[in-house]
Amino acid sequence: MKTLYHYHPETGELIGESAADPSPLEPDVCLIPAHATDQTPPKAKAKQVAVFAGEKWNLAPDWRAVALWSTEDGSPVSIQDIGVTPHEVQATESPRPSPAHQWQNGQWQEDANLRSALLDALKIELCQQVDGLADQVRRELAGDPLRVAEYDRAAQEASTYQTAGYTGTVPQAVLSWAEAKGWTAQAAADDILRAAHHWNAALYQLRDQRLKTKEAIRSALDEASANAIAAAGLDALRAVPLMADTLPP
Repeated sequence: MKTLYHYHPETGELIGESAADPSPLEPDVCLIPAHATDQTPPKAKAKQVAVFAGEKWNLAPDWRAVALWSTEDGSPVSIQDIGVTPHEVQATESPRPSPAHQWQNGQWQEDANLRSALLDALKIELCQQVDGLADQVRRELAGDPLRVAEYDRAAQEASTYQTAGYTGTVPQAVLSWAEAKGWTAQAAADDILRAAHHWNAALYQLRDQRLKTKEAIRSALDEASANAIAAAGLDALRAVPLMADTLPP
């Protein structure tokens, strides 16, 4: 029984085989449908496909299922057509090891100048992230600028009242808090000062952590170190509000 080999009507690539059907009118003749041939195709190797064209089979490059990367920027490349090779589309099977690598002499090679420039750019970006988070945390701690002025005034009045031995006229900021809580003026003044101390300590810690993290990032020798330093610093900044359990009254 004769074997038929079927090929794609557009690409000509081998897509399968089947047993030929005999002609009902000529028993010794086999029927060959469109897009099929009884010619045996050559055996394709890896990254090849048998293609029927010009009344015969040929082997053609087939990179359609192979993962490739651009030799220009390292981005993924996909070949869609039979016969196209990686060289024709400036691609390679080797992924780019890092953004600091460039394709030279048929291989990826690290460019020291590019690596340094990328590291500098990363440090700037990470420092901006640190500043951005610090600004966010500061807003959470301080709130409206006018309210900050109110907190400072209350703390100043409470401190003056404490220094006077909790005697004399009770400052208005202290009196308001005492009446709101149903406390004595002394208890209200002490609470204002306690909260103010925690609040100021948190703001100082925020500044301290922000500055130290940024300088450590700038001193990092590689991307991994810079990212690790930034991650730890950002976590520390997020924890700062916990120092001030409540805002000053």
